[in-house]
Amino acid sequence: MHKGDEVSLLGVAIGGGRVVATVYDIEGRPLGVGKGVYTADHPGAHRVETSMDAVWSELKRAVAEAVAHVSDPVGAMSLAVESEAVVCVDRNGRVLAPSILPGDARTEDVARDFQEKISPIEVMRRTGMPPGSDYVLLKLLWTKKHQREVYANAWKLMGWQEYLVNRLGLEPTTDYSLAGRTQMFDIINRVWADEIIDQVGLDPAKLSDVKAAGTLLGEISRKTSEEVGLPAGTKFVLGGYEQAVAALGAGAVSGGHALSATDDAEVLVVAFHEPVVEPGMMKNGFCCSPHVVAETFVSVAYNFTAGGLLRWYEEVLGQGKGTTGSAPGKEWLESMLEEMDDAPTDLLVLPYFRASGTPYRDPKPLGAIVGLTLETGRGKILGGLLEGLAFEMRLNAELLGESGIRLGEIHVAGLSASSRKWCQLKANVFGLPVDRHAGVDAATLGAAMLAGMGTGVYENATAAVEFCVHADEKIQPNGEMSDVYAKDFARYRQLYPALRNVMP
Repeated sequence: MHKGDEVSLLGVAIGGGRVVATVYDIEGRPLGVGKGVYTADHPGAHRVETSMDAVWSELKRAVAEAVAHVSDPVGAMSLAVESEAVVCVDRNGRVLAPSILPGDARTEDVARDFQEKISPIEVMRRTGMPPGSDYVLLKLLWTKKHQREVYANAWKLMGWQEYLVNRLGLEPTTDYSLAGRTQMFDIINRVWADEIIDQVGLDPAKLSDVKAAGTLLGEISRKTSEEVGLPAGTKFVLGGYEQAVAALGAGAVSGGHALSATDDAEVLVVAFHEPVVEPGMMKNGFCCSPHVVAETFVSVAYNFTAGGLLRWYEEVLGQGKGTTGSAPGKEWLESMLEEMDDAPTDLLVLPYFRASGTPYRDPKPLGAIVGLTLETGRGKILGGLLEGLAFEMRLNAELLGESGIRLGEIHVAGLSASSRKWCQLKANVFGLPVDRHAGVDAATLGAAMLAGMGTGVYENATAAVEFCVHADEKIQPNGEMSDVYAKDFARYRQLYPALRNVMP
């Protein structure tokens, strides 16, 4: 394929209970969208899992809906997939147990054993992943210890990408960005970390092949193509880790560029060109994992509260105009933001209404709004909440900077991109220019761009960005407001230690 061909590209994003499939033309314009929803089961305390049959069914539904009314045939597809999910499959493709999902905490016992067996700093240096209990490696160790028959009968121990690749009729394969999230992948040499795998007693033959995102794997099987309404001969190109794919879809492909996205969580995905695995990264919970862009890495900072915080505000202090779900509707947000002044508030908000995320990784909620008076109105509280989220990401950015990863420009997508006022606030808090990508599903667009890269539509990631990524506007920081926010941020940095000191 090349630019002149009248084909379209399909990107599918899977994770967090949702499947979104979007068909794009080769200039990144959406032509058709389909959605599906799968549910997580909670079979016991701290356990979260789901049926892969349900995930597969919803993927087929979303793809069929997306392509139903698109005139240009889909030439290729790719995936953006959440990490930290595990599937055990036998040689006949049968799933042997429900998939263990991100957020499942059943692995705490094996996590302690693992950290006693291998030094966390050694694991960080090799794999780029700090200590934690949610990684694929630990879920596999838990399976081997507590589900011995499942482990013994497993042909492959898969993440979701390789499982879906296999369901599409191709050899199970994952990419560097997702393998790099498992805590058992050598991010420098781009191979499985055999020493770690051998030391913990896993069978390396049960792991899938690993290739670069954007690699053409072949054609989707005729049977599957018919099931989902794709043309015969549709090509499949290897996708990657959802946040890295979204960074590509927003144009964060070179060093110092970052994706800032708001949905249920607030996420900052920073791109850089040399691996950074020093102790400060480990202390703050920052990863160093391969990007879906060649010769590039990403680190991810996150706050779990974002969308939930806005929904809480809507339910408790709003006017009932929002929608149900993780975050309020865009129309409601726009109407409420009209009540918010452009100037900085005199509030400090610690947005830890759930577990904190990076850098503290405190599992106990510690949300706070400090500085309220009888004159404080709804608009000011909303402004304080948005400031708190922005301060939290600036805190993460400054700590990344102390490890040598510095931001130069921010690409905003997701809910916050729908509001120019919110994007301006982010620019002012960070003191950096912001590219606003309103209405863009960066994950599905990034996946479609990978599909094009793997089939010759785009020469490389830079060319794909030139074709497909078009910011609505570049917003410059207001110098005077940035100076005020710099002083407020200095106070914000003291808030968590002070509150954690006095709260049980």
